[in-house]
Amino acid sequence: DEDTMNLLCGISDRSLRLLVYHQESAVKAAILERLRNLSYDPTTAASKEDVTQAKADKSYDLIIDNSYVADINSYPITGQDNLVVYELKGQLDGKFEKSFDLDCHKHSINTGFRIFVLNMAQVEHFNNEALKFIIKLGAYCAKYYAVLCIVALNKERFSKHMEDMFAKANIVVKDSINALMEDQKVIAYNKDLRSNLENLKPINKKLVANLSLFVDATITTIQMMTGQKAVKSNIALKSLELEKDTKFITVSTGFYKDMDGVLLLLFSEGLNKEVCKLLLPKKPSESDYEKALANFLKIVGSQLQSVFFKKGINLSFTPTRVFKEQEEIAGTIVDRKGILATFDFHGEPFYFFLTR
Repeated sequence: DEDTMNLLCGISDRSLRLLVYHQESAVKAAILERLRNLSYDPTTAASKEDVTQAKADKSYDLIIDNSYVADINSYPITGQDNLVVYELKGQLDGKFEKSFDLDCHKHSINTGFRIFVLNMAQVEHFNNEALKFIIKLGAYCAKYYAVLCIVALNKERFSKHMEDMFAKANIVVKDSINALMEDQKVIAYNKDLRSNLENLKPINKKLVANLSLFVDATITTIQMMTGQKAVKSNIALKSLELEKDTKFITVSTGFYKDMDGVLLLLFSEGLNKEVCKLLLPKKPSESDYEKALANFLKIVGSQLQSVFFKKGINLSFTPTRVFKEQEEIAGTIVDRKGILATFDFHGEPFYFFLTR
């Protein structure tokens, strides 16, 4: 609802008394973490009875009761600096492949990610089954112009033989993410955004039937963040052609499960600043704007998950990818047709593009 959306947008008063309950403890923990990252101080309810009593007492300003959030992955996935980082821990064995969200990985490539990182800092040991899966994952990345990297590998704990196998599989091994980002051969992958034609799919009837839900969630969130009303100028099934005279900043995410596709939002520079201002620190850097735009799309994704969940449609989203230059996105959208809706916010253009 709107109150919960205001919380996720960071618009609500941070002093609000919040109570959170969910019957699944992992989901409740994820909701609490999300709110705390936005500087709220929520309280957790131990049972449904606690929620009922709190409602009767009116002792909280807002109660978040069994809200829907994305699936909780066994291995946390983050998108940072346009990398996808998998935070691994403990013992990696045959269960590693079964618990790894390979669908998310595949759709992340389709969304425009090219550098994937396995953070081994908290990994104690991995056996041959886990090693074989890592090699397999590296081969899949290479097939689609992407690269798999490993950081924080404890060289005292793991054999030279393993490192040699990684090298033969074109898997990059570095001491840290910072060291990885200094490797120009690795960074070059972020600029190689060729589309693989095997991944391209036509828009299907299910996406068209649910188009209004995707558009409404996006436009409503922009309007709430900026206080500006949208004027729709056109909607059509076509390829995305960018205006040469307008500089756009683009953010994309992939979705999968009961429906799959890629959502791209293109903001003019002026509109991007308006959308991001509520999510920025007091003295923002250029990277802060990128993080804010990525967080904005996460908010839209949360809204979409909730809306579709009520319709019996389960969606999960990939990390968000930010494209600062139009040349960066050209390879991602080439040969792709999709549903393009164009809008105007007080003279600032905005493009909504839904494709597969």
